[in-house]
Amino acid sequence: MKKLCLAILTLALVFSLKNSWGDTGESKLFPVRPAQSAKYGYMDSSGKIVIQPRFDDALPFSDGLALVKQNDKFGFIDETGKFAIKPFLTLAQSFSEGLAPAQDDANHLYGYINKKGQFVIKHFYVQSDSRGSFKHGVAQVIFNHKWIYIDKSGKEVRNPGPIYAEGLALKAVDRKWGYVNKRGTFIIKPHFDYALPFSEGLAVVSQNGKYGYIGKTGKFVIAPRFDGAAKFSGGIARVGIESHDPLASPGTFCRIGYISKSGDYIWDPKKSAFEPFSCEQIGRQTL
Repeated sequence: MKKLCLAILTLALVFSLKNSWGDTGESKLFPVRPAQSAKYGYMDSSGKIVIQPRFDDALPFSDGLALVKQNDKFGFIDETGKFAIKPFLTLAQSFSEGLAPAQDDANHLYGYINKKGQFVIKHFYVQSDSRGSFKHGVAQVIFNHKWIYIDKSGKEVRNPGPIYAEGLALKAVDRKWGYVNKRGTFIIKPHFDYALPFSEGLAVVSQNGKYGYIGKTGKFVIAPRFDGAAKFSGGIARVGIESHDPLASPGTFCRIGYISKSGDYIWDPKKSAFEPFSCEQIGRQTL
């Protein structure tokens, strides 16, 4: 039974690689897989490809490094495209506050590595989704079959409280999301189907199956017209449009684009390859 639980959680971590696009931190480079390409590279804020496609998988830059996959192993590159941590990990997630969750191949559990690739929190915790990223000094992990919070020393933290971003925290009522201030008063009433914390003055929300961006008044600044969306980072946000690949088997695929705060495309989804996952996974994180 224990082995089965670990297998399920390991699969969940693999799935979460595409779910963790939301927490990027400010970056100047953004991953793309151009149409007709099997590899990922990185574009700059003008839409120009500056790191040529050569990775089997790639995530946005976070905390100065980007998680990439090459030859079935994960490592981290800097913004010049050079490896800061050479690929040696079977599974990993992006850096946040100087630490990144990673799997220890010896026991298939997870710990946290620093930017030298060294495990600094030993392998007692199993990560299953982006709750494992550190935010304001705490991360949520599984230990002894239950969720707990830990600090950067690996010690358990009791009742860490809500996490505020730009003065507001998410709160759900009857499965609808809104935003409260530090007094717990709703500033934006809970009426969204899904929402992410504010970033650079805007927040991703979903209504009627479409994603857009609101300001702190709760009004849409960028209308909900996307099938998936992530938070703004460096003035740019990653979005997805559901498409049908005429060369593939029947089904819906996702094409990735990037927008500015005006809502205009910097990288049109039509320039991207078809991705075999739902656009709703873009920016998804467990809150």
